[in-house]
Amino acid sequence: MEPTPPADGTLAHKNPKNEPPLKPERPDRPASRILAVTAYVAAAVALVVVPAAYLAYPIIAAAGILAATAAACALALAVIHLVPLRMVRRIEDDLQFRAEHDLLTGLVNRSSLRKRVAEASARASRTGTSVAVMFVDLDDFKMVNDTMGHAAGDQLLRDVAARLREAVRLGDIVARLGGDEFALVFENSTPEGAAIVARNLVQRIRQPYSIEGRRHDLSCSIGIALHPADGGDADQLLAFGNIAMQECKRRGKSDFAFYSGNMQADLEERLRRQMLVREAWEERAFTLHYQPIVDLSLRRLAGAEALIRWRSDELGDVPASEFVATLETIGLIGEVGEWVIQEGCRQAKAWSDAGLPPFVLSVNVSPRQFRAGEALVASVRDALATADLHPSRLQIEITEGAVMENRGESLLTMNQLKGLGVSIAIDDFGTGYSSLSYLKHFPVDALKIDRVFVSELSEEAADSNIVVAIVQLARGLKLSVTAEGVETEEQLALLQSYGCDTVQGYALAPALPAGRFERGVLRSPSWLLDRTQRMMVATLEPAVDDDREDRTVPVGARSRRQAVTE
Repeated sequence: MEPTPPADGTLAHKNPKNEPPLKPERPDRPASRILAVTAYVAAAVALVVVPAAYLAYPIIAAAGILAATAAACALALAVIHLVPLRMVRRIEDDLQFRAEHDLLTGLVNRSSLRKRVAEASARASRTGTSVAVMFVDLDDFKMVNDTMGHAAGDQLLRDVAARLREAVRLGDIVARLGGDEFALVFENSTPEGAAIVARNLVQRIRQPYSIEGRRHDLSCSIGIALHPADGGDADQLLAFGNIAMQECKRRGKSDFAFYSGNMQADLEERLRRQMLVREAWEERAFTLHYQPIVDLSLRRLAGAEALIRWRSDELGDVPASEFVATLETIGLIGEVGEWVIQEGCRQAKAWSDAGLPPFVLSVNVSPRQFRAGEALVASVRDALATADLHPSRLQIEITEGAVMENRGESLLTMNQLKGLGVSIAIDDFGTGYSSLSYLKHFPVDALKIDRVFVSELSEEAADSNIVVAIVQLARGLKLSVTAEGVETEEQLALLQSYGCDTVQGYALAPALPAGRFERGVLRSPSWLLDRTQRMMVATLEPAVDDDREDRTVPVGARSRRQAVTE
């Protein structure tokens, strides 16, 4: 029966065969050995020379030679062996420490850890015990370096290393792998004991830190792999611990997770999707679809939202929420977002030059794009200039969460965008912030009510009160209001009765490829008169020349055009 882990969060030792503890490994000092051998050889040579001199010279002369030689040997041994040898050994010890330890924290480094994990696994295999490898990653540590500087970040890493040492037994391994990643190795462990230790570590790391007189809070995510349950060699255990840590971060951070085979399969699937998304961007397989935004009071087209779509040859129609998240993960969201702005502006200008009804084009920008600040402003400026589109025909949609991440930077970026002449809308409004005072200080033109409030809208639903409150708030601040995700005629009627300015959703039309949007909406003045006719827009069969008319399909990728509807 496995011993119960102690309450203090450390793992109890277990030695069923009562084996003696291993002696510390003797340090390897090749230079020291060479120097010592040189000294001893010199002494041996002296021992040969003295008898030879004794035989060749009279006794009195030989005695003098013997005395001088003995003195010389003693001096040589003292100088060569005692002084330089100790210095060489200190240098060798220092070099060996540097080779096996992290200089910032003094912990074992990655290369030394691999060897020690392999040794611990071998001992566990002989004794029938288990080894727990914990992969620890500090959550959002980059913010420390960005806000407080690298010196403060280094001090925080040293403090974390000290807390990790304090949380384990003497003889357990604590290592720094690099950056904000650490690893711990526990022999004679159990899954239950490892869980207790991991929970204790999460709590210890979460305690406040004082850096340069300022409080800083930190959390960590821990992945746990067990030998022999999960893997045999050191590389596998470390890799599995890393996979479990990533899964822990995906679930919400500041916790721990044990590795399982499903995590490996999920990771491989995510990597495969990342590869497909990257290839899709390289082949320009993404397209833009356009969803009409209707003015309820005037019963006419007020705008359209440009929405990115992807039909994969392997995966089929992929929801935008999935591949956009992947674009953010692999760092392509900035490039793709810039293309969306450029392509949307170009298409809007083409429709304007064709004499079609004017409208405002809405384009979403991701939080990462918005955080780029100057880069976003430059891309919008270049897109307007390249397409020769009037700035009043473009609206930039920014999520409420992105705006609130850094109010100072957000205000600066939004003022720069307003300086270009474009309008700004707050997307997903009402989904996370109770304080609405920021609306008075930001140059906002419109609010977009999140679809979560619209989807359950009815006369009896509590969401109706929320929608009414948002509309009244917008009226008081002289902002326009758009409701997105309108799917039923009842929702349409209620929103009109509440005074909502504009709406978009399936009740009017889904997002359409450029060619179908042009034929079914821009060139069809009566599309909005009858609901039946409106709903038929979604079922229009693509014309034979859709690829020719759909100007959003990049050259060389028109064979991949989509018919995805939102």
